Amino acid sequence: MDPVEYKTPIFQENIKKVSFVLADILGGSRRSTHFKFVCQINSVDDDNGEIILQGLTCVNEEKTDFIYKENDVFPVQITDIIAVLPFPTANFKNRKVTYVHSQAVLTLRNIKEPLPRSLAYDDVKPKFG
Repeated sequence: MDPVEYKTPIFQENIKKVSFVLADILGGSRRSTHFKFVCQINSVDDDNGEIILQGLTCVNEEKTDFIYKENDVFPVQITDIIAVLPFPTANFKNRKVTYVHSQAVLTLRNIKEPLPRSLAYDDVKPKFG
């Protein structure tokens, strides 16, 4: 299955509340492992550039269906957002909202190489090898 169409994140243009994004988060015991998560934007602070994300978890092997991950809300900067995803279809299953993308979303286990970064990242050191 082909991946969804990714859009370059641009702060004032497509980084908005309720948008779906693919975020690169540092984690692990030494905070040196890059994890990629599908998230929804809860809020955007235009003053300091902080973006609050709500994490989602995949519920199928095709990487198309996602549900909210409880208590997984965290702040990031624009440099942590890899791509903006198209808005999925919302379905109700087992009293939960499931967000269904028409194509697979590449995440931690199936991403082969970094996605293109925004022009806003030219002065930022790349996070990928």
